[in-house]
Amino acid sequence: MLRNNLLQAIKHTSIYSLSWIANAVAGVCLLPVYSRYLSREEYGALDLVGQNNTILKLVFAACFTYSLGRLYHDAKTDDAKKKVIGSGATAAIAAGIMAGGLLLLLNSQVSRILLGSVDYSALIVAGAFVLILDIAFTGFTYEFLVKKKSSQFVAVNLAKLVTAIAGNLICLIVLELGAISMLIGNISGLLLANVCMAIPHIKKTGLFIDVPTVKRMISFGSPMIIAGILATLLHSSDRLMLRPLQNLEQVGLFMMGLQFPNMLNAILVTSFGSIWQGSLMFTMSKQEDADVQIGRFATYLLALFISAQTILGIFSASLLEILAAPKFAASIPVAPIACLGFSFHAFYLFLVSKAFTHNNPKRMIICYAAPLVLKIALTLYLVPKYGFMASAWILMLGYLFFTLTCFVAFKKMNTTHFEWPRIFALFTIAAAFLSASYLTNTTDLVRQISFQILLTVAYLLTLAVTPLFSTAEKASLRDEIVSRYRSFKSQTPSTG
Repeated sequence: MLRNNLLQAIKHTSIYSLSWIANAVAGVCLLPVYSRYLSREEYGALDLVGQNNTILKLVFAACFTYSLGRLYHDAKTDDAKKKVIGSGATAAIAAGIMAGGLLLLLNSQVSRILLGSVDYSALIVAGAFVLILDIAFTGFTYEFLVKKKSSQFVAVNLAKLVTAIAGNLICLIVLELGAISMLIGNISGLLLANVCMAIPHIKKTGLFIDVPTVKRMISFGSPMIIAGILATLLHSSDRLMLRPLQNLEQVGLFMMGLQFPNMLNAILVTSFGSIWQGSLMFTMSKQEDADVQIGRFATYLLALFISAQTILGIFSASLLEILAAPKFAASIPVAPIACLGFSFHAFYLFLVSKAFTHNNPKRMIICYAAPLVLKIALTLYLVPKYGFMASAWILMLGYLFFTLTCFVAFKKMNTTHFEWPRIFALFTIAAAFLSASYLTNTTDLVRQISFQILLTVAYLLTLAVTPLFSTAEKASLRDEIVSRYRSFKSQTPSTG
């Protein structure tokens, strides 16, 4: 059963991650273009507009999106499930219109507070339309998550991505519109995606509000609005505070350093989180011996997440040096620190699952509030002196403290048999190799890449040779890979 759960998680995570991989590949390929056409200030301003939208999205729509998965899996009949899907999507659309309308009304004030000048009001206006379409898109796509329609979800996301990139490049290079080009491209992509999602949704489910269902959504999801806002502030307080404590240029440098760790986190953790929180954690919690299964499951998935971030962190300096414009060179030391931080953060998905399966999400408020207070205090003290590099270290410490807080908050409720010695070893090995990478960067690119390759080989050998995983586990993994390869090879048409 554990093997089936792992394969199901890997299958759907792989499919969901295709859209994130496509985003990442596009981001890598277009980074030389974007980093040359956008100034460090514009890069920072765009990120802050995105963070502002994320907060408003949580305030207006989180109670629907957070509760939809839980209510859908609690529903006993097809009619009840239809009410959850239909009401959730319609409520999200209405929430998006209200959120975007408020942002349009207050664009000058938001620009002054968020970006330090009313000169950026056009970015806020464009961001308002992005917000309306993004919330509507989230409402439509939740049906795909709870019903595990991962292929359709990816297809729509890929169409959205291609349209957005085309819009970005035309506005940025041909029309020379500057930073707003990125938002116009996003609007065009989201508009296409919403049309693609709305037509089948309206035909099959319709747009309606079932009042009792919406009340249940609000009742279950309302505590998560506070938790969601705190979570967003935990993730983004670094750059939100960088602007008033330093300037937009510092925000741009910090965000360039987070570029690759953020991409990988989206490909792996965000994609896995879609299937885990949308469906898998509910089905696994009902299976026999669930606590043992989820504990082993967490070890294997964390090994994948942490290893990927560690290898990325080792190579991050070379990637940024090759791909980003020279004006962003100061960002290079941020990436390996962030990779370790995101590794700590990945664990929370398993630590807090009982908040949802046992219908007790209120504790999440504590989980986010405590590390947020720590981050704010450290930011106020360190960022005025050390700038965006202090933000990088604070990000890593904040995620570590967040993981520890989640453990303490759910310790009594969480009966999952986590394999603590192996989990601790995974984090310790990752920290050691990322530290080695951080301390040994050189100005000679060839020597730097050569050393990074040696570090990566040493890291993989450490995982393979040490008794971190048993001989049986290694053999099982090897057999699974061989079996999948043979199956793929047998299905590949012969060219002879």
